[in-house]
Amino acid sequence: MNEPRKIIMVVDDNIANLKVAKNALSQTYDVFTVPSAAKMFDMLERNRPSLILLDIDMPEMDGFQALSAIKGDDALRNIPVIFLTARGDPENEMKGLEMGIIDCISKPFIPQLLLKRVDLHMTAEAQEKRLEEQSAQLERQAAEIKQLAMDLRRLTEEKAIEAAKPQNAAP
Repeated sequence: MNEPRKIIMVVDDNIANLKVAKNALSQTYDVFTVPSAAKMFDMLERNRPSLILLDIDMPEMDGFQALSAIKGDDALRNIPVIFLTARGDPENEMKGLEMGIIDCISKPFIPQLLLKRVDLHMTAEAQEKRLEEQSAQLERQAAEIKQLAMDLRRLTEEKAIEAAKPQNAAP
């Protein structure tokens, strides 16, 4: 069974960066390109991407403000975010990591490298979800085993009480 294609949302005020990202990722993913954080939030009302690639330096609302709004919204906070930046600034990268980004990619990006980094994060995300599902299944099985053990203990006690009752001797 084919899984549906994952949605990647690319948010950048530079149209050339949006085109490069879309061309690099569209063979594997459904790519939504968005020219501003405000438009991203409009789009997030209708679509839930598997990953957001978010430019730091944008007019009106920068990447940090947008990330803060994403992480502050219960419906959006679990969407992984990767910062896109033209600055080689470790302080911004550290601040983003502390705020919850999963990675930071420098611009201008190399299309093949962008795709590889996104693939790695999507694989890690899928593995994490698989582990969460397996953990939940194990928890359900453990609860079932505990219930069976309690039922067995109760039946054993009932049988022991029954066996200890004096038997009416028949002639």
